[in-house]
Amino acid sequence: MTIVEDSRRWEHVALRPDDIVIATPPKSGTTWTQGIVRSLQWPRGDAPADRGPLSVWPDLRSTPLEEMLVKVEALPGRRQLKAHLPATALPWSESIRYIAVFRNPGDTLASWSNHRAAMFPDRVAMLNDAAEDDLPPLREAYDGEDYEYLFEEWTRYWSPFEYLAGWWPRRVDNNVLLVHYADLYANLEAGMRRLADFLEFEVPEECWRDMVERCSLDSMREAARVSAPGLNISFQHGADSFFYKGGLGRGAELLPTHITARIEQEYETLEPEAAAWLNLGSASGVSPDQL
Repeated sequence: MTIVEDSRRWEHVALRPDDIVIATPPKSGTTWTQGIVRSLQWPRGDAPADRGPLSVWPDLRSTPLEEMLVKVEALPGRRQLKAHLPATALPWSESIRYIAVFRNPGDTLASWSNHRAAMFPDRVAMLNDAAEDDLPPLREAYDGEDYEYLFEEWTRYWSPFEYLAGWWPRRVDNNVLLVHYADLYANLEAGMRRLADFLEFEVPEECWRDMVERCSLDSMREAARVSAPGLNISFQHGADSFFYKGGLGRGAELLPTHITARIEQEYETLEPEAAAWLNLGSASGVSPDQL
């Protein structure tokens, strides 16, 4: 339960055995992974965009419940459902495939800073108003500089350490796949093939080159400028702010030393293997597939 998300809304969703749930802390590669799964599902680039959204975020408080349910039922093909909730807050079914995506926490916080600074204050106010619970509201205007405040907000509601603590024990389940942003960034095609195998999508070999190009961060940013005009309502500079720079190492470049030290302390809440993987992905020498 966060100021933005409400896990209770999932109780109204009639889940199907072949549903795909993409669960992540914010700014960890959610939209990127959604785009990859969409491309795997329609490898020739012929996704039925004219039929409305191809993914739905059930836990988002600000979308009226009935409107969300209609959108979920209208999803074409295997349904893709997004969540910014911990594993323990999601409905569980052994037939559903869960993709849990993580990113280096420093990079996540740096990206969250840009995300928050670009949000229009009236949109933040709308999110605060949609929360029925007695939860600390988000600051409506964030200047991109107050990292002390940002760290408290981030760890209160969207701590990647808390999220991974819930998913790490489930990594051995056949219907759970842990994905790291750094691995996708280092070798996008390999990461996409791993996802295709997990989801049991049969992708014609001749489609892979175009698919990988379509799923690059630059291509997705460009496509969002056209296909996601709603971003202009929530963010200054729309898709350019929402996707911004991506990449690796921005946390080390931007975050002040005392915030970096606090992040390092959070790693101590995890098992050593989980902490190493969260920091670097497979470059740490830890593979969640082999533990």
